[in-house]
Amino acid sequence: MQEYGVSISYFRAPFLVDVDVMQGKRIVKLDDIAGNGNAWRMADVLVFNTGHWWGHEGSLRGWDLIQSGGKYYQDMDRLVAMEKGLRTWANWVDSNVDITRTRVFFQSASPDHYNPNEWSAAATATTAKNCYGETEPMKGTTYTSAYADQMGVVNEVIREMHVPTYLMDITMLSELRKDGHPSIYRGDFSPSQRANPQKSADCSHWCLPGLPDTWNELFYTFQKLKQHVDDNNRRQVLALYGNSGNFNHPWYIVDNLGWHVAEWSLGVVSREMDSQGGPA
Repeated sequence: MQEYGVSISYFRAPFLVDVDVMQGKRIVKLDDIAGNGNAWRMADVLVFNTGHWWGHEGSLRGWDLIQSGGKYYQDMDRLVAMEKGLRTWANWVDSNVDITRTRVFFQSASPDHYNPNEWSAAATATTAKNCYGETEPMKGTTYTSAYADQMGVVNEVIREMHVPTYLMDITMLSELRKDGHPSIYRGDFSPSQRANPQKSADCSHWCLPGLPDTWNELFYTFQKLKQHVDDNNRRQVLALYGNSGNFNHPWYIVDNLGWHVAEWSLGVVSREMDSQGGPA
């Protein structure tokens, strides 16, 4: 984007921490992030994310061994592993990010929709096994998330960080969009894959144009809102930080100082408060 003087880079690090290959084995190093961190040092805006890969099993699992505390493990409790990795990432941010230059965001988990029991009480009486054939979003704002435990870990780690780190909670609004996946309509699917939706449907990635555009709009809105807040020396105060695992709330961005920074209803900034808690 030379006309705007902006460079946008995608750095693939599904666990945030380093993954090394030794004697043909992939090793997730929960205590080491130096290699990945070298790619992040000079950025003006950093947007981090991790989630899906901590739960993969079988051939989809992204490691052969886990290294932690100088020991090697075939596996461990995935939430424990994720928390260890996140704390290594948080320590790197606190030690290496210049807050006068760089703004740090963490985007919450993007959900998949492979289990109809999560959104339909009648699913057990049907042959549905995934998002194939879903054409409408779920209704309401209450949903039992498969990522509630992960969100609890993310909330706790970010709350304890020293560098201002803004959590973009896109999980709830994305949970409702069981209709937003490419399903069997991915461009790289073969005719045989398309003929077998129960096995092949992609219910993890998202269609474009589609839901990720909403994430980007929220991110852009926050950038503008944050500039307005900085210019006017205001702090957005909507509610105390917390609610980990509780999805009975609007969609929001929070910072790790303990306050919501922005709150949305259907993707629109709904209200703003000054540092005294009154309307802005």
